[in-house]
Amino acid sequence: MDRALSAFSFIRPSKEQLDQAHLYVIQNVNDVLPYVEQHMESLHKLNSGKARSKKWIQEEHNRSFSRWLSTRVALALEVPKNSITPSLRWIAHGPSPDVATYYGYIINGY
Repeated sequence: MDRALSAFSFIRPSKEQLDQAHLYVIQNVNDVLPYVEQHMESLHKLNSGKARSKKWIQEEHNRSFSRWLSTRVALALEVPKNSITPSLRWIAHGPSPDVATYYGYIINGY
């Protein structure tokens, strides 16, 4: 059984660190995967005919996806019978600026 060795304290990571962590999480949640595909498709369509590299498209996706997802979910929630799951609603809201940290943790009894 895993458990913390000590009490926790809160830290406040930089906005850049929070954004990086949030992007990593949202791109690895099954409920979000269809939205990742939609966003990438929209970036390709908006930039067709322009000399945009795959690298530029990926960087633009990384820069704008979190805000795009938040807006898309907020609009979907305005419809009474929507298909937004509680986890998608929560994750699209964005991370808390305060992060709990522990000084030690026991994993698998060690």
